[in-house]
Amino acid sequence: MEDIALPDIEMRKLPLQDRSRARLEAIQEAATSIILEQGLPKMGIREVARRAEVNIATFYQFFPNKTSLLRQLSETYMIEIRELVQNAGQRAMAMSIEDGVEHICTGMLDYFRANPAYIELWSGGQANPELRDVNLDDSYQNAKFLELLGRHWSGGREVKGLETLTLLLSITTGHVLRHAALMSKEDGDALVKAHCEMVTAKLRVALLGHTV
Repeated sequence: MEDIALPDIEMRKLPLQDRSRARLEAIQEAATSIILEQGLPKMGIREVARRAEVNIATFYQFFPNKTSLLRQLSETYMIEIRELVQNAGQRAMAMSIEDGVEHICTGMLDYFRANPAYIELWSGGQANPELRDVNLDDSYQNAKFLELLGRHWSGGREVKGLETLTLLLSITTGHVLRHAALMSKEDGDALVKAHCEMVTAKLRVALLGHTV
């Protein structure tokens, strides 16, 4: 009964006191550990509370249900990823399309490899409408920044369909990199290299009018 989703999925409150923040962090760390060890479907509220060494009432002070906790964890990861993409993208503006694409993808791949819980959380979240919406919104936000980068690389040239193209690249690149992070380093690196070459070729055609 503890894991039945309730209508309210927002985090109940932001902790202000050090002790409350410590409890929240303990809950988040416990949930992440369980996701890594057992997978998202087996993460239950009681086990999270037990590992975090807090009682159930304390858990519900922060989160109304399991979905609320998962959403908060997802959004934390996505904020970090967006910052990574934007910082890498700023540096990529001074690079060629080929080098810039590789720079962004390499940074994201390193992040995914260092945060396997995010991949499990993303994959498991596809069956949850609320989490799926969060993931889709993240793809749109990353696409908006990639659109700005594309306009920079085009030198101000009018690019037809750029908004749709960057959304496509945002979604497909995320899928490719998440899969690559689960492979051996050799296979994952090879997959990402091939993806970068494909993306570069597509962008050269769309942004600069080059032929393949």
